[in-house]
Amino acid sequence: MLNIDDVKLHLRVDGYDEDDYIEALMTAATAVCAHHLDMPVEQLTSTTPSAIKSAAMLLIGSMYENREMTTERVAHINPTFAMLLQPYRVMTA
Repeated sequence: MLNIDDVKLHLRVDGYDEDDYIEALMTAATAVCAHHLDMPVEQLTSTTPSAIKSAAMLLIGSMYENREMTTERVAHINPTFAMLLQPYRVMTA
């Protein structure tokens, strides 16, 4: 669904030192998006709508910036993340 070059541009990362870490974040963000949408990860492909990709980028940016965050506060999903994904959620009975 995501391209590492686009993600690195979003993160403002040059070089290749963190590529493995960024690819792990990409995998995690894709899984979180699929879970939030209630669909299999395999459905998120290169033709995935840009809103879903943008939501994944927001999540990646947050995970990258706060990679070692420790806090007693409860983490919440960014409302923009949820808003971008809402139109694509699979609604089951």
